[in-house]
Amino acid sequence: MSQESTEDTLMVVPPSKYRRSERLVQRALVGKANLAIEEANAATPLLSLPPEIRNRIYTLVLCPDTLHVAALRLDLLPWVSYTNSVYVCKASLGDHEAARSIRDSERLQPYESYAERHHACRASWGTVQTQLGFPMALLRTCRQTHSEAALLPFEEINFTFYAPFLVHPFLEKLLPSQRKAIRSITLEATQGFNETTKIGPEEALVGLEGLKAVTMFEEHRLRKPINYERVPHLDAAQLAGLKKKLIRDSGLFRSAQPSRAMVCVTYRRCWGDSNISSGCFSGLEQTAAVCEVEAKLLGLEEQNGDAGPEGDIGESEA
Repeated sequence: MSQESTEDTLMVVPPSKYRRSERLVQRALVGKANLAIEEANAATPLLSLPPEIRNRIYTLVLCPDTLHVAALRLDLLPWVSYTNSVYVCKASLGDHEAARSIRDSERLQPYESYAERHHACRASWGTVQTQLGFPMALLRTCRQTHSEAALLPFEEINFTFYAPFLVHPFLEKLLPSQRKAIRSITLEATQGFNETTKIGPEEALVGLEGLKAVTMFEEHRLRKPINYERVPHLDAAQLAGLKKKLIRDSGLFRSAQPSRAMVCVTYRRCWGDSNISSGCFSGLEQTAAVCEVEAKLLGLEEQNGDAGPEGDIGESEA
């Protein structure tokens, strides 16, 4: 039998088996094509570098430290829905660096509040920007680059929301793999519930399976001058309940409890007559007392041999 007749005979195969074989062959050919492309790309300056260096480059290009998520009204009508606006943080000093600075100076001078420190970041609020506010073109250069770095921004960036009710609308626009990759979230204003959505900080964080770090900011205004030494006790008393919910509520995180959780307090200190707004200075942002409470909360420091996430939060110094 000739070669041509043999090939014709092989074509007479049950349809199901033939289709299955054809799919397997197509996948094999695609795999070989990708392998050839990867081998060719391996000679390029970027992909020829070790994986650790490539990851560092990806992080520098794709991952700003903090990304703010806000909400813009489409017009001035009260019943109109909000739309998310995403913009890169431009603050010259990070939140934890600000905390260390205040702690080291023993809180003897006024400091910027969280909102004031990030005021320059909000210059882009006038434009509705629903995409991530930084260049992502690198991910479109080749398949290998995309597979290596597509989820890196969600793993490395700290996503900051100025209100808890903004978290879920933002997450709904992401793919499941992107939501699962998020590691760090900051809630700027956590006091109370949103009147419309009834969403507080606890409800906002439900469903983030990969969440590892949470930072919450509470801002309070003190109408009268207060003794600095009393601030640590106020911090512990006011934040104890929220910290316990954040750390101990097993239903808050689907995965293990976060490896780092921090609740920060901003006190806006009034000097002189509390009725004169021009006499008020912003102060005590992320005070040393909060840093101490954080250390106890996370077990970073041993105090009296009894520190850690399971200890009594904020009661030992009262």
